[in-house]
Amino acid sequence: MLAGRSDSEVLVVTHKYPPSVGGMQKQSYELIKNLQSYTIVHKIIFSGKYPKALFFISVVPWCLFKVWSNPRIAVIHANDGLMALFLTPLLWLTRKKMAATVHGLDVIFKSTLYQLWLRKYLSKFTWIIAVSDETRLECIKAGIPSARTHYIPNGFEPLPSPQKNEAIYSLFRDRCGVAINNKSLIVSIGRPIKRKGFVWFIKNVLPQIQTPVFYVIVGPREKNIKLILWFSKVLPASVFKKLAHLFGFGLEALELDKLMKEPVYRDKVLFTGKLPQAELDQLLLHADLFVMPNLHIDGDYEGFGLVALEAAVSGLVCLAARVDGIPSAVKDTFNGLLLPSGDGEAWSKPVNKLLADKEELKKLGQLFKNNTEKEMFTWDSMAQAYFELFQKPVADNL
Repeated sequence: MLAGRSDSEVLVVTHKYPPSVGGMQKQSYELIKNLQSYTIVHKIIFSGKYPKALFFISVVPWCLFKVWSNPRIAVIHANDGLMALFLTPLLWLTRKKMAATVHGLDVIFKSTLYQLWLRKYLSKFTWIIAVSDETRLECIKAGIPSARTHYIPNGFEPLPSPQKNEAIYSLFRDRCGVAINNKSLIVSIGRPIKRKGFVWFIKNVLPQIQTPVFYVIVGPREKNIKLILWFSKVLPASVFKKLAHLFGFGLEALELDKLMKEPVYRDKVLFTGKLPQAELDQLLLHADLFVMPNLHIDGDYEGFGLVALEAAVSGLVCLAARVDGIPSAVKDTFNGLLLPSGDGEAWSKPVNKLLADKEELKKLGQLFKNNTEKEMFTWDSMAQAYFELFQKPVADNL
């Protein structure tokens, strides 16, 4: 048993886990992996090998069996608000402490019934852990007692940096038919949804950039796009909008594909879909700027902004919107620059200034990289913070 390790055990329940990709999946994986250094961790994970509805239907009896067969389990942890919703019966079916991590959208989701559950039942969980301080404040605004809310940011650890390989230029030329080696390269990463602001950036900032530039967006394409579009036609618009926010339907991929075909953007914009990690690493190493042009979208929310930290340790200057939970990841002038959300002029001016002096841009990128690595909150630090919280007597949190 490691020093400081507890005899009490934790059951982590999550429906977002690799091989599925995304920030929440990464957080689930790293929490389970690193928490094992401090206590025994049991897990119930959706594998993706059967319908997710079956997982949600069976998860409560599955948890009860785990608790019955492992009586030292002291804490049951749901790794997002939706998971916590399905675990609500355990408030009465067990006497275990209940914890839930919330990421943003699972707090502000626009549904009267969901918000009622949030106030009446999620507020009964022993600990509600927010991944950003902004999300914690949203919990309090939603009616959850402040004493039950806690801010533990996502961890971050950079992978070993590969050597820069100029073959990335020929790769883009051969695969995509575009030449990027004679232009300034701007990169964004994320699922193509409205709150990410990719389409907004193309329409409102790109035309104002004074130097030759190429904007690359990396993110997964929606696999079931035809089915989703069918639902958009048969469901009431308000219902479909809520579902699109909740499940993150990547419908802006259609708009990005359309824009790439327009003559004015044909040689300026590329939506790659998902890239292998090695190619993504090279893209970041060759990029000049990284942008997170997020928009405030009613009923949607950016919980943290892990990709901004990944860009910073690659030596990139990250320009990010001061919106939602992003300021918990990007500290203005420390590891990136925060800009007003949705203001094209406020974005185009710093982009033009930075691209006009590549030497100063490189120095600023190195400064942000050093600062990010110096103040890095690792995945182990995150897991230790969870462990220490779970050890506190309940009376200390109420």
